[in-house]
Amino acid sequence: MADRDDVVACHGDFGFPAVVKPIGEGSSVGVELVRDADELAAAAERALCFDDHLLVERFIDGKEV
Repeated sequence: MADRDDVVACHGDFGFPAVVKPIGEGSSVGVELVRDADELAAAAERALCFDDHLLVERFIDGKEV
């Protein structure tokens, strides 16, 4: 279970929006765009259903090629 305070502390002042994704699931399974700390904690909890490790990265608006 992802603890909201722990997730937010690890995120630090990284900023929003951000993308949360399970490490071992490729580029689309379990991926979520989050816009605040509450969404971050909830998305982390859901992503942990797919993998024990997460990647949180800054969202960059644009086309992925």
